[in-house]
Amino acid sequence: MPVAANPIILVAGGDQDPNLVCLLDTLAHAGIETLPLLCTVEQNAALTWDLSSDELKLDGESIHPTAAFIRHDVFTSAMSDSATANYRAFAWYTAIAGWLAAHHEVHCLNRGVLHTQLNKPQVLHAAREAGLNIPDTLVSNELTGAAITGLGSRLIAKPVTGGGYCQTLASLGKITELRNGVAAAPAIIQTELVPPEIRVYRIGEETIPFKVISDELDYRTSQQTRVEPWDEALPGNIVPGLESLMNRFGLDFGAADFKTDPETGELLFLEINTSPMFAAFDRVSDRTVTRALTQALTRKAGRTALHDENINTSYLST
Repeated sequence: MPVAANPIILVAGGDQDPNLVCLLDTLAHAGIETLPLLCTVEQNAALTWDLSSDELKLDGESIHPTAAFIRHDVFTSAMSDSATANYRAFAWYTAIAGWLAAHHEVHCLNRGVLHTQLNKPQVLHAAREAGLNIPDTLVSNELTGAAITGLGSRLIAKPVTGGGYCQTLASLGKITELRNGVAAAPAIIQTELVPPEIRVYRIGEETIPFKVISDELDYRTSQQTRVEPWDEALPGNIVPGLESLMNRFGLDFGAADFKTDPETGELLFLEINTSPMFAAFDRVSDRTVTRALTQALTRKAGRTALHDENINTSYLST
């Protein structure tokens, strides 16, 4: 990609997104120029992309970012819970992602999946091929029968499309209507795993693991969930396996979740998120996640812009 004199990072999403707040703070402390495009409930930014001149304007000013970090705004729509807010968030993401997709000279993470969502069953299959161990898994709408029984007595289920919480198969069975013994839609059905649970961020070539501490089946359901840096060596297959898996899908940023097999003690791969939350993890680790994101976003022509003499690097080294 072309070498710019100084990095200029466009950061786009919602102003209520704590992840963007953390990233912007780290970029500011590093002395890196940013172009925040944060939508608010009360005020709209003015954005125009003139396709004839290929000029992008923000609040009337022509902008020329060298890199961009974009997140779909799920926080504003969650606060208002309205179809209008959901449409607004999707429209903003679509507009910025479209401009990024058309401008390969502007560096962004996970460029290949700007407009797509990874298929969770496919990712589980690919993870096995990459050398990561996964739980015994069925993708099925049969909630009873020999195949289910063969997985064991403690089973969980989660939406095949993602987005929902993990729950026990028994609880799902109580609220699911069956017709001729099958549910209306398939789910991912797996053996239940136990702590320890870890989340592993992979940003560029950097791997950053954390321990997730929760008494809940799905830690996202509890405000009592805690996270802390993982201070043990990762099993030997995780880093090369995760690298191989991400390369297969063209990812340079993601967070993979692992949980423990109660019988073998092995950490088993559950899923990878291509736009993960990271604010809570960043706070307990002296900003390791946003520092790595800063390095990745300022990478230029095979090196890092943070090595340039005219950029303040003292904050990143403290």
